[in-house]
Amino acid sequence: MAAFRWTEAVFRDVHAASSETSAIGSWAASNGWSLREVHRDKAYSVQTSKSFEEYLATLGSGTRLKLFNRRKVLAQLGRVALENYWPGQTDRFFELLNGFHEQRWGAPCFNATSLKFHKAFLQAVDEEGGRPDLSVLTVEGIPTSVVYNVVYQSCSYNLQSGYVENFHKKVALGVLHLGFCLEQAFADETVERFDLLAGSGKKTDYKKHLATDEEELVSLMVVRSGFHRALYRAKDAVARRKAARMQRSDRQKTSGLAV
Repeated sequence: MAAFRWTEAVFRDVHAASSETSAIGSWAASNGWSLREVHRDKAYSVQTSKSFEEYLATLGSGTRLKLFNRRKVLAQLGRVALENYWPGQTDRFFELLNGFHEQRWGAPCFNATSLKFHKAFLQAVDEEGGRPDLSVLTVEGIPTSVVYNVVYQSCSYNLQSGYVENFHKKVALGVLHLGFCLEQAFADETVERFDLLAGSGKKTDYKKHLATDEEELVSLMVVRSGFHRALYRAKDAVARRKAARMQRSDRQKTSGLAV
């Protein structure tokens, strides 16, 4: 059987200070291949060992308002309820999630192939003792927000969310729904951590304000092909020169303002 041929491989969202990152670097170096950092991000999580009330007390006043205190405003609009749509209403959950994403971002969250994967993934999680939580928040029976969580081996993973855009000027609906999910995680003795994963919101980096812990992630590319290594070296050199020019320009602007 012929050996599989490849020119480059990308390892996404590896913990920056992990043994895996070191192993990838050593593997590339030992073979004379190039190693490039293509992206860097932060993953956020909330430790749930204390009480939910103690956690709320650690938050800034603005964050606590969005996450918890605005529940009073929501309750004034009608009966508020939470329901887990797994397993009986899985299709309806993803229909809602895609609809909310299309309204907010101009495109659905998952295409047909992705939906097939996620449904198989949730079934596998359930069979292995995990607990899918397809959380739907309704006001007067009308779905207004959805949060896609999976509880597995003492951790609740927050995978996706979607909600009605511009629902109420005083209510950050997505963050408020996340607050309900966090409260459930704190109340669950089997859950030790609520993982918000990496990424930021459309307007604010809300995960950073909610998190008790953060961890640096890095995406690495190993380039095997000599031709492609040369191309990437040229590309990186151009990027470095551009960054240097921007830094010089910024320093000149700052110097001019000082004068």
